[in-house]
Amino acid sequence: MSELKDGVPSCKACGNTLQGHILPLRFALASVKAYSRYLDDNTAYIDLTDSGRLSTLIFRKIYGAGRERSVNPVLPEEAVKLRRLLARAEHDSKTRIVPRPPAEPVPSPVKPISEYLDLQNRLPIDKRGDTYLYTDEGSLIYETILEFWIIQELSKDPARITNQLVNLQGETVEWFSNQVLFGIGGEKSDVLVLTRNDEGLRTRAIVIELKKDAINNDTLSQVKVYAYWIAQLVTAQARTTRPFTITPVAIGHRVARNAQPFASFSFSIPYDQPLEVRVESPCVYTYTVDTAANTLRLSRAL
Repeated sequence: MSELKDGVPSCKACGNTLQGHILPLRFALASVKAYSRYLDDNTAYIDLTDSGRLSTLIFRKIYGAGRERSVNPVLPEEAVKLRRLLARAEHDSKTRIVPRPPAEPVPSPVKPISEYLDLQNRLPIDKRGDTYLYTDEGSLIYETILEFWIIQELSKDPARITNQLVNLQGETVEWFSNQVLFGIGGEKSDVLVLTRNDEGLRTRAIVIELKKDAINNDTLSQVKVYAYWIAQLVTAQARTTRPFTITPVAIGHRVARNAQPFASFSFSIPYDQPLEVRVESPCVYTYTVDTAANTLRLSRAL
């Protein structure tokens, strides 16, 4: 949580300015279309007269710490449905007009995430004083640093970092996001990347699990447990290849001695036209901190 302190955005917990904090991703937003009427929950989630679902949003509506209030990524097909429903709300005029608050000056410019991922200099992390974003052993002090670095690399050049992690064949990155909810219990993927082929069919979901320290068998088995639900989330409302592929990726500082990726397997989702889903064996990478280039380096481990 932040507050203005002498006109400067500051952390409520430690009192330091936000310059030294590792913050969630920050993007400058430009208005493309402003709808004057809001979309009520019954129309969004209960009304069955409009095709499709808003799964990632309804997962966010379930109460829990940090879940009911925050920005939430939506899948491309959900964005299409949202635009359709908001236009319908404008036409039906069943909801009240949303008052527009006067524009307020931004207290500080929105800075690119690269300015927060400073691996070369000490930053004021907490009350203990300044420290580097990595330990003497070379591991990052926060897992979110690794998460934000991955998203930064995807934002710069999605093809480059994705092809480094996975051997894509005639596929391009369709969409990516971090902290994607896929379950009522708050289950989520650290980073999710979707790809498509030249025909516009969704081909693959790359599910990336991150660990600032060691990757162990629990890390590798997470996707195996949740693959069925992740597959439904990303295929139920999209045109996909048959079979559809899920590629698990694990990234950590090191790999536990007994860690062993599971073997690839398949299952079928009983849609009206059943869909076969192939879950590949996990790709495992380790990272190192490159202070000279102010970045992270990935190496294939398993």
